[in-house]
Amino acid sequence: MTASTANPAEIAQLIADYFAAIRALDDAAYLAALAEDVTNHDPVGITTTQGKAAMAESFTAMKGLFASLDIRETFVAIAPNGEVGVKWTATGHTPKGGTTVFEGIDLFVVNATPQIQEIRAYWDPQAMLAQLES
Repeated sequence: MTASTANPAEIAQLIADYFAAIRALDDAAYLAALAEDVTNHDPVGITTTQGKAAMAESFTAMKGLFASLDIRETFVAIAPNGEVGVKWTATGHTPKGGTTVFEGIDLFVVNATPQIQEIRAYWDPQAMLAQLES
């Protein structure tokens, strides 16, 4: 893993923009935060997505679940090498009026651009989906 030359303020803004794009369900802003060859383990051990085009497809699929998604960073830690840990909570509302509340931890590697090079997401999608089905 190569250390990022981006400064902590740039990295903090990148992470804030990434989560804001998800909240807004904004494809362009979401993809702007990602490196062309991004790798996303979401969640770790279950699904790995490689590349910006695949991330665009994944984001479109996620947007199909929600009329709105309020995801908030509750803790952000930026390491000197450009890695970032984020604890987050989310409340999603479906087009049919269902609601789900879930939380997780994302670990990011940020490149020198700065853009997100890798995401390792730790959360339980089955628990989130079960809430939507009940």
